[in-house]
Amino acid sequence: MFGNLLKQWRLNIAEMAHARGDFPRAINKFSKLIESYNSAPGQEAWTWYLHRGLALRAVGKQQDALRDYQKASALNPRSHKPHLNAALVLGQDLGQHDKALIELKTAIQLKPDDVDSLMSLGLSYGALGDKSEAEKVFRKALGVQPAHLLVLYNLGNLYLHSNRLAEAVHVFQQALVLNPHNQDQDVVRNLAVARLRKEVWERDAGKCVKCGSSNDIDFTFMGEDSVADPDRLRGRASDLQLLCAACKSSKKKSNVW
Repeated sequence: MFGNLLKQWRLNIAEMAHARGDFPRAINKFSKLIESYNSAPGQEAWTWYLHRGLALRAVGKQQDALRDYQKASALNPRSHKPHLNAALVLGQDLGQHDKALIELKTAIQLKPDDVDSLMSLGLSYGALGDKSEAEKVFRKALGVQPAHLLVLYNLGNLYLHSNRLAEAVHVFQQALVLNPHNQDQDVVRNLAVARLRKEVWERDAGKCVKCGSSNDIDFTFMGEDSVADPDRLRGRASDLQLLCAACKSSKKKSNVW
């Protein structure tokens, strides 16, 4: 009886420390739980490894976090969470997107309708340059949760950076319509960016205004003294033009927007 109360007390302290962002204390308390109750059933102890892994990642100890996620998975092989969290470390922190794909595919096998796993898989495909697969996975995630703001945002960005501008405008508009009480400023900004780029793209017929090439096209300020600021919307359609990589490199003080 007393042992169970002590265990619950330690668990409460560990969880409160984690919630407060006191990750070193959370690591210490979850470690005490693991050391003191190493014979605890897997269905109980696996969460301690999972949460200690989250805290370890927060303090920059990615390899230790990965080991804890492996232990959590071994104790509860039916949970997708250790694989998802391992993938986030591998992809977001370490840039190992090929390894992240493996973990995410395992997570999705365990829980096929998990939107976070699907979205992360789409982001990993995108980071590896496979935009087609990324789009398929984002669409699959939206089939599960059509109004998911982050999935819509990431799909819109995929279209935006692929110069599929009409589709980008549509998806960003959809994100705002489906989330009327969460008008995310990044979505609002990127919708404006997509609309402006669409206007320029249609005006210049998707071709370099200098040589007429349709390869390696980018958006460029017309004025040589213009300063491109990627963190905020600048300029009108009349300030922008399409240039190919070759013509852009020959234009002194060119600024890509």
